[in-house]
Amino acid sequence: LEEVGDVGRAVEFASETQDPQLWETLVGFVLQHSHLLVPLLDHLDALESKRLRAIGSESQQPQPPPMATPAHVLRLLPSETPLPRIATSVQRVLDSLRLSADLHEACSKISASEMVSQKKACIAKCNRGTATLALHCSLCGGAVSSSGIVIVGRAVLHQ
Repeated sequence: LEEVGDVGRAVEFASETQDPQLWETLVGFVLQHSHLLVPLLDHLDALESKRLRAIGSESQQPQPPPMATPAHVLRLLPSETPLPRIATSVQRVLDSLRLSADLHEACSKISASEMVSQKKACIAKCNRGTATLALHCSLCGGAVSSSGIVIVGRAVLHQ
C-alpha cells in the first residue's frame, strides 16, 4: 500500500486473508493518510454490499472481522478530518447502513407474520382431527354410548 497506493488491491487482499491484524494495519495506515480515506470507504462499502448479496446463496465466505466495515472506519475518523472531501462516501455508507437495517426489519416482520400464519394453520389442522361430538339417538334424542351405537346412513341409533 505504501509503494503502490492501490487501496482497492489492498482491500481485496485483506478480504481474502481475513486476518484481523492486517485489517487493523490497513485501516490505521489509511487514517494516517487521509487522501486514501475515500477509496477505502468506497471499497469497504462495495465489499459489504457484495457480502450482503451473497447471503442466502451457496457461497460460504467467512464473515470479515469487525474492523473491516465502513461503519468501523467512520467511528475511528479523527475529528479534524475534512468533511467536504469524504461527505459523498460517508453519505453512501450511511445510506447502505440504513437500507440494511430496513431490510433486516422487513425480513423480521415477514418472518413473524409467516410464523403466526403457520401456527394458525397447524392449530386449525389439529382441531379438525380432534372434534368431539356428543352422540344422541336420532329417534328418541337420548344419549348413546359409544359401545352401543348403530349408524344407519347419517342417523345414530341405539343398538
